[in-house]
Amino acid sequence: MDLKNQRFFKKFIVSIALLSFCYAIFMFVILIKEQSYMSPVLNIEIRNDSYGEGAFGTSRSNGKRLHMGLDLAGKVGYPIFATKSGWAWTEIQPKGYGKVIKINHLDGSQSRYSHLDAFNIMKWQWVWQGQDIGKMGKTGNANYRRMITHVHFEIRKPDKKTCVDPMPYIVNSKIRQK
Repeated sequence: MDLKNQRFFKKFIVSIALLSFCYAIFMFVILIKEQSYMSPVLNIEIRNDSYGEGAFGTSRSNGKRLHMGLDLAGKVGYPIFATKSGWAWTEIQPKGYGKVIKINHLDGSQSRYSHLDAFNIMKWQWVWQGQDIGKMGKTGNANYRRMITHVHFEIRKPDKKTCVDPMPYIVNSKIRQK
């Protein structure tokens, strides 16, 4: 290898090492800063209407399944916030979730925000904790006239299959039934 190529290779290796170091510092700062989730809505009200109660673990489909999220009530157009930073993507599922945002967080967990009216982010985008990511709506299986408008909020473990009760993870939140 000639001297010119050796210098280039050395600069390349130093640049990669510096970039890796900066990335590691960035990730460390986010993990330290975001040790807990924040609320995805300004006021926490758990949906409770003739279609069922929106608390985690309540019975659905005449006892055939359990509710694996938290239905937080509000009005169409209310802002929805990212509970933690991460890579987000949007999907539209005509049944079930309707318009949904999924965020993969640095700790491996995933949060989901369903039944949205609108997305405030692009399909694949990095989002920060507290960023306004969408608007509350009534899409998917929440599109019934008498059902209270809400966001279906889930936190999933790193396996992306196991849902956990979001309430213990949301800090500084007041809860009241609507």
